[in-house]
Amino acid sequence: MVAWVRFMKQKSETTKIIKDFVTEMELQHHKTPKAFRTDNGGEYVTKDMKRIFESKKIIHEYTPPNSLESNAVAERLNGSIGEVLRAMLESAITYDKELWAEAVLISVYMKHCQPHSELKDLTPYEAFYGPKPSIQHLPPFGRECYIHVPYQTQKD
Repeated sequence: MVAWVRFMKQKSETTKIIKDFVTEMELQHHKTPKAFRTDNGGEYVTKDMKRIFESKKIIHEYTPPNSLESNAVAERLNGSIGEVLRAMLESAITYDKELWAEAVLISVYMKHCQPHSELKDLTPYEAFYGPKPSIQHLPPFGRECYIHVPYQTQKD
């Protein structure tokens, strides 16, 4: 839905990443998240995180530890993303394990372009941005391509 991606190298980056996400949502989309649902991991239960959520009036919901069934929707989503990921990587003309991150991003993007019953058959993209999404601009995943680097003359 949002072209916002940041990869975390250490759990200690969690607070900054969430703060940056909330700030970007407010500045670029004029919306503040209503709630964050997390597990009881130490990276989510900090004074700084609590301060961010309280200052923005964001509800912080915790799932019980070690209970996947309490977060069934997210687990199903992760499973379907994994299935699409495997299919995309297997269908790629040149199989490269290094493409998995791009495949995940594209599969999530496509998922947000599909109607959802909870949104009364709107797509998540449509519910967030307004217009109906299109995926016609996406080329087949893993298609072989070439980069054209134009010849540049040196200036003396």
